[in-house]
Amino acid sequence: MSPLLRLYLGFSRFSDPIWRAIIRRRLRRGKENGARLPEKFGVYEKQRPNGTIIWINALGIGECLAVIPLIEHVLSALPEASVVLSSSTRSSAVALEKAQLPDRCVHVMLPIDTQKVTRRFLDHWVPDLAIFAELDFWPRLMTETHRRKIPMALVNSRMMKANFQSRKRMSGLMRDIFGYFDFIGVQDVSVVHALVFKGVGPKGGKMER
Repeated sequence: MSPLLRLYLGFSRFSDPIWRAIIRRRLRRGKENGARLPEKFGVYEKQRPNGTIIWINALGIGECLAVIPLIEHVLSALPEASVVLSSSTRSSAVALEKAQLPDRCVHVMLPIDTQKVTRRFLDHWVPDLAIFAELDFWPRLMTETHRRKIPMALVNSRMMKANFQSRKRMSGLMRDIFGYFDFIGVQDVSVVHALVFKGVGPKGGKMER
């Protein structure tokens, strides 16, 4: 484990008050939905559906709408399964309400990235598979998911050259996080080359374009 990831995970054990202050500030600015605020702290009115749970995490509006065909395909292929779709922005939640998600798909707000709350999230939904759309990094959440031996996939991954260069100083953390994934799907072959060059990739898993 890289020193940076170790430091972050240690910080995430005690960072709840900081996250709560940030969320309260965002709420005052109208960037959060007060009615759904408990979900960001791992408290849910909705119960876990019976059967297999496929958890899909998407960042914002574009990513959420882009994964709807994937959700429909999963639900068609697995009649006994349900999908939990998480996203982090208020605008994505509004867009998904208008989009009318398929039956057997539940949308929730992504939990804050602390040890206590991410464990509460995983304890509640108990996913059988975790799919992350795009490069939306939440190290504590991903680490907790990996530690529970939940299969992890990264799909539709894009990384512009400038973004990759800007993360050079976090190469150790990135290597750790990417190593959690059993499968990585990318849009551009140059991303594969960049990841391989950095020694980043799924440990014992598969990476495809």
